Amino acid sequence: MTKGEKTAMILASRPRFEPLRPAGLTVNAPAKINLNLLVGDRGDDGYHSLDSLAAKVTLYDRIELRPRDDGAIKLECTGFD
Repeated sequence: MTKGEKTAMILASRPRFEPLRPAGLTVNAPAKINLNLLVGDRGDDGYHSLDSLAAKVTLYDRIELRPRDDGAIKLECTGFD
């Protein structure tokens, strides 16, 4: 490496799905940064065309899925926004 050169550290990706004990599943949802997002006209199908440039980052949202005895669905968010 010559003077002034910089190196980038490559981090290993996390497993996408992991079992959650005693029952459940943990999902690591990878984050991205939108560098550019252009929304076009609405098409005949009702959807807008999109043009996006995104960069991957080494951050993840951790989603924990656990069964409930009452069958209800509960969403709880913790951490930074």
